[in-house]
Amino acid sequence: MERGIQRREIILILDEYNYDSSLKDRDVIFILNHIRDHLFKKEYSPKTNLEKIIVNNLKLALTGNDYSKFEVKAGVKYVYNSVKRHKKVDGKQGYVKFISSMLGEQ
Repeated sequence: MERGIQRREIILILDEYNYDSSLKDRDVIFILNHIRDHLFKKEYSPKTNLEKIIVNNLKLALTGNDYSKFEVKAGVKYVYNSVKRHKKVDGKQGYVKFISSMLGEQ
C-alpha cells in the first residue's frame, strides 16, 4: 500500500532535482526525516518548498485512500533510506542519478 506513497515522493523529488540542480541528497534526507518525525503533529510546518509539495501530495493521497499513519511513515522511511544509501554510494546527488536511470530520464 505504501508503494503508491513512495512512487509519489520519488516523482516529486525528481521533479525538484530537475528544477533546482543545486539540491543535494543531504537536503532531501533532512526533508524526509522532518516529514517522518513531524507530519502527524499539530504544530508541524514544512520548512522548504519541496517539503510543502511532498506534504500536500501526501495529504492528497491520504484523502483518497485508506492509508494508516504507520503506512505513510513507512513509505517516507523507505524513500529516506534509499536516498541515504545512494548518497553514500554515488555521491552528493546519487539518488537523483539512481531514480533518473530507473525512470529512463537519463
